[in-house]
Formats: sequence, structure tokens, C-alpha cells
Amino acid sequence: MKGDDRKKEMKKILALLLSAIVLLASCATSVGIEYAEASEIDMGPYRNIAIASTVPFSGFIRPSSYVRTMDSYSYASYGLVFSSYGYNLKDSVASYATNSLVRTLSSSGYFDITGPNITDRMLASGSIGYDRKETFERNGIDAVIIPRIESMTVNEYIYSTVRERVVVDKDGHSHIARDVDYHYTADQGMVFTFTVVDAKSERIIAKKSYPLADSYSCDISSPFFAPSDTDSRFYDMIDSIQYDILAALVPRKVMRYENLMENDPKVNGVKTAYKSVEDGNYSAALAVFRYEWDSSRHLPSGYNSALLLAALGRYDEAAAMVGEVLDEYPGNSKVLELQGNIDYIIRSNEVARAQIEGLTEKPKISEGGDVYDALLGF
Repeated sequence: MKGDDRKKEMKKILALLLSAIVLLASCATSVGIEYAEASEIDMGPYRNIAIASTVPFSGFIRPSSYVRTMDSYSYASYGLVFSSYGYNLKDSVASYATNSLVRTLSSSGYFDITGPNITDRMLASGSIGYDRKETFERNGIDAVIIPRIESMTVNEYIYSTVRERVVVDKDGHSHIARDVDYHYTADQGMVFTFTVVDAKSERIIAKKSYPLADSYSCDISSPFFAPSDTDSRFYDMIDSIQYDILAALVPRKVMRYENLMENDPKVNGVKTAYKSVEDGNYSAALAVFRYEWDSSRHLPSGYNSALLLAALGRYDEAAAMVGEVLDEYPGNSKVLELQGNIDYIIRSNEVARAQIEGLTEKPKISEGGDVYDALLGF
């Protein structure tokens, strides 16, 4: 994508940035400020990416065919319960991780993506003598993303708990009766990583790691028991990190909420402004607060004017306004905090825009050896 097409695409992406709401709950009247937040890893220079298939965990060993029992009671009743997963678990989880990653990054609209089927063939060509770097360059690839599952664990077991109670027989004699309850638990864990490789230099740009864990327990109420599917719980863990992956690689819109300053000292003339904010009419509220600030230098009106300007996307005016309020009320902690937040929003917008428009530069890295074999386990 070049020239005018790239510019059009940048405008489209800027307009359609994936929105994410960061809610800061409060009982006070709050104002939402939307702004762009840069990705953790600057992928601005790497918009044409190739995504490899997730490398399965190579050390995964399937335990016994039967669920482990922890005591004599559970062994006697449930010693032959089949395990909830099979040997192909590591491959099915890796496949799900691949599809999820491709779907997540494709939905952002930020990248031109070469999918795993083609990427895997290009990577495999290096093991039979072809130059991977030339192959990626010829296909216009800026960076290669290699996901891996570094570890996987499953620990499932059945155990019993005994409840004792006093029973009185028909002759009036008491004795202890024991009721046995049975329980199933499965603890799963995994570490998912992805590595971003500069296709030209074959150097690692960044690596992210996500340790994940989940536990499932249930009571066993039937003599015929089959554990629920373990695969789906690994899938849920992978689903849980998709937003984090997006935040790591893609600039996005976020919303933060800031509370209006309370009407103290009280001015009756601005009551309607607070109601307008509750109704979502920020422009009307701003007009009232700004009038009161210009007339009386009422601190809450000045503070709220700056806040509403930011909420309306008029960030530079908001910065000027909060500076004006600080001139009148130097050292006020709430105004200083708002100034810091507005400055952060302005900087964040600038960095995110630079990433989106491709204005950032690639890191200066010297060419290195082929890292793909180590990452792929060839």
C-alpha cells in the first residue's frame, strides 16, 4: 500500500480505531474523555505482518488414561473415570490460539496480514536452503509474529470428604454413620507468548508472555461421572488475553471518566450545567460553566470548563483553560491533577497518531543471525 492509498487507509484506521472503555466508577457526576492510546509495542513501521502458526508445547505429556484419585473412598467409587482430555490437546489449543490471534489482529484493521498457511511455508523454506529474509522481502513483509505455547499443565483429581452423624437405631442405641461426598477438580495452566521479528534484520523486536491459569471444581452426584471438556477451558484462557494482545500491538481509542468538581462554594446559576452533563449535553454545560468562570472566577466552573473541553475533544483549549485556572488558584491539587491528565491525553494522542500514520521509525538494529529455527523449534 503506497502514496494516496496509504494516506486514505490511515484516515480510515484513525476514524475506526477499536474502541475500548476504561470505566472508573464513581457516584459523582462524571464526564467521559475519549482519546487515542498508543500500543505498547510500536508497530507503526511494521504494518505488513506475517503470522505463523502457534508452536505447540513440546513437553506436554499426557498422564494416565484415568483421573487420579486421592484416597481409598474415591478410588473405590471412581477409580476408572476416564481423563477429560487426550494427547491432541496441545495441538488443538495451539490451533485455537492461532485462529484467535489472526482474528484479533485482522479485526483491528491496522495490519495487512499474511496468514499462517503462507507464513508457515515461507518459514519452512529456510530449513531446505532458501533464504527466509529474501522470501519475506519479496513478499513485502515487514515483521513476522511467531506465537508459542511455552508450557501447559493439567492436574485433575477426584477426592472425597466424609461427614459424620449420630444415628439412633430402633433399640435406642446410637452410633456414628459416615456419609461420603465426592468432588472433582481440574487445574489448568499455560504460558502463551508471541515474538515479533524484524523481517529485514532477523532480529527480535519484542516478546510478550502471558501466564494463564484456571481451576474448575464440581461435586459428583452420580455413580456415572464424566469430567467436562478440558479443551474449552484452555480456549477460554486464550480468549481472556485477546484484548491485552490488541493493546500491545494496536493503537486504540479509550475512554476515561473524570468527576466534575462539586458546586462548592455553591452558585445557583450553574445547577443547570450539572443537569446538562447528566443528560449528555456537554456543550450546553460548558457554556454555563464558562460564563460563570469569566464572571466570578468560580473554581468549580473553571475546573469543569477545562474538563468539558477535553471531553469535547478540544484538548489544546482544555490545556489552556486548566492553565488559566491554575493562574487563579496556584497549587490547587485537584487542578494540578487535571492538568497532568490533560497533558497525558495530549501526549498519548500524538504518539498514537504517529504510530497510525506511520511516522515512527524502525528501531536501529543491526542484522543478526537467523532466529526463526530457535523460535520454531526446527
